[in-house]
Amino acid sequence: MKPAIVTITAYKRPYYLKQCLEAIKAADLTHIERIVVSCDAHSKDMHDRMFSVVEDAGLKNATIINLMLRRFGVANHPRVLINEIIERYPGHPIVALEEDTVVSPDAFNLAWWGVQQRDYKFVNLGAGVKTEKYWGCDEFIVYDDWELRSPYAWAFHPIFWQLLEPYWNGKIRAPYGWDWQVSHLCYREGWFCLTPALSRCRNIGRDEGTYDTPENWDRDRKDELICNVSTDIISNSNYYIVNRNRPSKADWPEWVKREMVP
Repeated sequence: MKPAIVTITAYKRPYYLKQCLEAIKAADLTHIERIVVSCDAHSKDMHDRMFSVVEDAGLKNATIINLMLRRFGVANHPRVLINEIIERYPGHPIVALEEDTVVSPDAFNLAWWGVQQRDYKFVNLGAGVKTEKYWGCDEFIVYDDWELRSPYAWAFHPIFWQLLEPYWNGKIRAPYGWDWQVSHLCYREGWFCLTPALSRCRNIGRDEGTYDTPENWDRDRKDELICNVSTDIISNSNYYIVNRNRPSKADWPEWVKREMVP
């Protein structure tokens, strides 16, 4: 399999982008070919500031592009960027981040391993288990799951993007947004993803934000720590998949059932 491309969608927050790139630099980049930062349209001064942050990070395989002649916003910016990356780097897996995403040192190793598991459509690097926490890193437990529980870091093969892109941001009822679209399609289409028991990412942009997602998911999870372990241990580790029973349609969340055709 070809090495992965890391995409970062950014918009006028250089102080978050700096932390995002610092975390990437500290991570194991064995399976990463390029890190692409895309800045949504803003002033030339802001674009220059963002460019300086990327240069100062000292990542040899990092580049910044400006695809936007107009601002697309937080929902559509990733879609436009991913389409561009698939055209530029055909066949490469993608790890999609946002400028305020901080990853753990082993995040890309987990992503690389996950995209090779052909029974699953994508890898969700945000934790997906509410009832258990694994603070030790001797067990690399990954659950098979049926929804995207965090939009902050996920990995997939371009083949999956062909299935998802036509539905991007297509939900007609709340909750809106591409992340809820993916979760809804996982239920509806039977897509399964891989989700680590302990999150491999943290969203620093929400530290002072609001938590208005269904069931207050972000607020409940925001104190969970990322897995910090040395890369020499990570590189020789195995991940253990724990299967979870898929809920029957009667047990699906109400926000999913509202979108279903009777």
